[in-house]
Amino acid sequence: MKGLIAWGVAFALLAGAWLISLVTPQEVAWRDGFAITGVIGEEIADRSVTVTVTDVTLADEVTEGSDIFPQSDGAIWVVIGVTAQSLTDETEGSIKHATLNIDGNEYRPSDRVRNSMEDARIFVAAPTRGYLAFEIPEPVAGETAELRLGSRWDVDNADTYLAFTIDLSDAEQVATVEIESAVVGY
Repeated sequence: MKGLIAWGVAFALLAGAWLISLVTPQEVAWRDGFAITGVIGEEIADRSVTVTVTDVTLADEVTEGSDIFPQSDGAIWVVIGVTAQSLTDETEGSIKHATLNIDGNEYRPSDRVRNSMEDARIFVAAPTRGYLAFEIPEPVAGETAELRLGSRWDVDNADTYLAFTIDLSDAEQVATVEIESAVVGY
């Protein structure tokens, strides 16, 4: 009888350990930030910044003053208008992380565009309006994307990040979009 009880306890302990292994987050999942979600036109905030995505445009080329940047072969520009404001102070007031996630692929803002809101300084008392420009493959231009923004570069290790759901099939399509420098104030 004692042997049967010992086997029963051993089985119960193994079953418990197996259940714990099923609910334990994977190696990286335990440090993923918590997404604060929103949609175009909605203002969302974490502890340090508040952000609104104002508009999304698909374009064949972008301009900055007299500079013209055509899209790369097989790509299209996604230009996202953003309004951001710091909630704490100017030392933490910037968007350090910006990615556009589509079908498991992550796209960073183009480094060809100088007037990007990525890493632009944002202020407490006045909102900053500007743009993020991404080059994505043209075949995914009609998909649903997630714009992830964070005040830390390593958003995966941050406690929160801002996530906007963007349906690219609803975006306005134009030949050219002008990207202006970030504007501060109302």
